[in-house]
Amino acid sequence: MEVVAVEKDLEHLDLLDADTLLLFLVQGEEPITGLAGLVDWRLTGRLSRYVLRGWFTGVRGEKVLMPSHDRLPVCRLLGIGSGPRDSLDLDVIRTLAELAGEALHDAKVGSVACAPPGEPESPGDVKETVRALREGLSKRFNGRLILVGAAVS
Repeated sequence: MEVVAVEKDLEHLDLLDADTLLLFLVQGEEPITGLAGLVDWRLTGRLSRYVLRGWFTGVRGEKVLMPSHDRLPVCRLLGIGSGPRDSLDLDVIRTLAELAGEALHDAKVGSVACAPPGEPESPGDVKETVRALREGLSKRFNGRLILVGAAVS
């Protein structure tokens, strides 16, 4: 799997070169933050409306697929519910990544951009989280991975 990294900001979000944007939504966190928050901004609050209406709540394993409607340079967004933040350990992250990898494989996605689940900030946590993400995704997804806001190790 080819892996590259880009900064997590609106400028880089607008320049993503990927088929799909994968978002891990943490359950119970409002307003939506991190990469999902930037995407919500670009989508004029569509993710927030999904959450408010109960269509996508972040419950672990929940999936939602939506078009970008040309507000982002990707064709589609795949949302995966991560569950509560305090339950995001490396095994859960690996499992969530496997679920995402299976969905990406089934949709025949060639390239995906995402931030690691929970978007950790300390360098040690980022490295371990990215490793778990890559391990889980690579079980079914062999395309290009663009890590948003995380270093490639």
